[in-house]
Order: sequence, then C-alpha cells, then structure tokens
Amino acid sequence: MKGGTPHGFGPPIFGLMVGAAATRINAPLTWWRTHLSSGSRRFLAKLWPWSYVAGVIAWLLLLPGTVLLDFFFGVSDLDFIVPVLTFAVLSLFGLLLLTVIAGFAHDVQRQIDLSKTPFDERVTRATR
Repeated sequence: MKGGTPHGFGPPIFGLMVGAAATRINAPLTWWRTHLSSGSRRFLAKLWPWSYVAGVIAWLLLLPGTVLLDFFFGVSDLDFIVPVLTFAVLSLFGLLLLTVIAGFAHDVQRQIDLSKTPFDERVTRATR
C-alpha cells in the first residue's frame, strides 16, 4: 500500500454488484417474474435468508477471520492461508450473487402473494 490508497479488485466488483442490484429497488421486477418459473421462484425466495447468512459468514471469514487465525493461533503459513482466502473470496462473491437473485425472487413472490390477498385482509393485518 503506497501513498495510503488501498489496492484490490474486491471493492470495485462489490460496489458494481451492489449498485446494479440497488437500481431495482421498488421496481416492478417484471423481467424476473417472467423468466423464473414458479417453482424456482419459491425455492429461491425460501433460500434468500439462508444465502444472506452464509454470505455474512463468508465475509467474516475473509475480513477478521484470517487476522484472528494469525493472532490467536499463529497461523501465517501461506500454504494454508492462500486456499482459505481463495475459498472465502469466491464464496463471498458467489453468495452475494446468489443472495441478490434470491432477493429478487423473494420480492417477486411477495408481490404475487400480496396480489392474491384480499384488500380487507391486508388492511386488517397492517393495522394490528
């Protein structure tokens, strides 16, 4: 790190993925509705919270996990650290992508479920 500027490919890729997903906030998500079958949409909607938790675990393994391995256990062997970091980076970005797709499926499924619920029931549920 020269001159105090961080280096790496992770933050720009992460920012692009999150930015692309953020453009769909409060959008109708019609593309996802037409391209995902109802079975895959329901599966991904149920998978969403679990993929999110797995992504957070992968992030924690990457960021403080490797530092804690070295600090508490003295693990600084590159033959061990490099595969762990490679697995954590690939898991992190793969799970982020899965979580975004599963989140879209969750939102589409919620929109469909809300459209099937009678208006009176939605108003009653919201006022409780």
